[in-house]
This record gives sequence, C-alpha cells and structure tokens, in this order.
Amino acid sequence: MNPIGTAKEWQAILQKEYIEERLSIVTIGKNHNCSATPVKKWLDRLDFRTRGVAEALRGLKRPDEFKRAVSKGMKGVNTWMLGRKSSEETKEKCRIASTGKRHTVESKKKISMARKGIKFSETHLLALSRSHIGKNLGPDHWNWKGGAKTENMRIRRSPEYKQWRLAVFERDGFRCVGCGTVGGFLHAHHILHLAKYPEKAFDIDNGTTLCKECHAGVHPEMKNLLNPKIA
Repeated sequence: MNPIGTAKEWQAILQKEYIEERLSIVTIGKNHNCSATPVKKWLDRLDFRTRGVAEALRGLKRPDEFKRAVSKGMKGVNTWMLGRKSSEETKEKCRIASTGKRHTVESKKKISMARKGIKFSETHLLALSRSHIGKNLGPDHWNWKGGAKTENMRIRRSPEYKQWRLAVFERDGFRCVGCGTVGGFLHAHHILHLAKYPEKAFDIDNGTTLCKECHAGVHPEMKNLLNPKIA
C-alpha cells in the first residue's frame, strides 16, 4: 500500500495493527513499505494515543541470549546507582508498594533455577551474619507470639528437663506405655501439656513414656514427630 494512503485506510490499519496487535510503528512501516515517520504522522493526525517507551516494553519477553548479552555488557560498568543508598522515604515507598505481593509458582521456579550453583564468599556470609546481630529478636520479630515458645524451649534445654526425662524413662522401664515397645526412639510426654501447665514441667507424675508412633497419635497436629532425627 502507498504510504500516502487515505485517512480511512490508515485509520483501519492503525486500529488493527497499532491498537489491537500492539505492533511498533517501525514494524507497521515495514509491513506497508514505508518508514516509521509517515506512520507517526498518521497517528498524530488521526488523534491516536501513542504509547510511551515503558508502556511499549511492558510484557515484552526478551530472549535469554539477549539477557545474557546485556548482563555481560554491564559487568564492571559504573551505573548511576553505584555506591548510593536509598533514602528512608524511598525505602518506605518500596515497602508499601511490595506489601501483600507474592511471587507466582512460575516466578519462584525461575528464581530458584537462577540461583542454583551460586556460592557466597566467606566475607559475604560474615557480613550477612553481622548485619543480623541483635535485629528481629523477641517482640521485634514479625512472628512474635508473646514468648510462649521461647519459654518452652528454655525449659526443654535445661538440665532439669533432661533429668526429668530420664527419670520418666527409668520409672517406666524404658517401655512405651501405649504399645509396650522397649527401647528405640522414646519420648517423655507431658500428660498436662507443657505450654499450658509450665509449673508441671518437672513433675514426674505428669510424665509418661511413649514411642514415636504413639506420641504422634497423641499429637496429630505435630507432623514432625515421626522424623527419625527427633528423639
């Protein structure tokens, strides 16, 4: 078609190729044996809203070869952000913008594949460790639940708990009171739950010996009880 076609002809072309098919003005020009200049002029003349660069690139998928070439070309380049730190205001805006957003399953797989084989240097790992010292602990942690679990773990790691556990096993002859199994992976079970009755934590009468399977039956919500690493 002659690039100097009628307004009616260009109206139909631009509606179909630029609006519906979202082709670029360069591609449209090639399709009709002209440059991008007359296409742009017809867009303006017919009052079509032209797309900006960001809108034109939105949803465009680049080939992996292209991405690798760009990545390789940018290595060692001093970008405008190098050495700069975002302001607290910018950080807060980013936090609000990302709140509630979740990666799709496909996105998670891509991130996982991209990070496979990456090994951090000892210096980097040490810096990460130091950056977390004293942060997100206790009430400052996002999953803080009043310290109940902390107190529970403190009791279970204490010497008194180990003595109580052994005393329960010895009293029951290292035999599961549920099925009669002797030895193996035995648990000292609190009859009155430790979380609700911490004052009964070291009461031998509040303990009973159970094998892993019987203990899992008492606590169906604790799926990890059958893990062979848990004794």
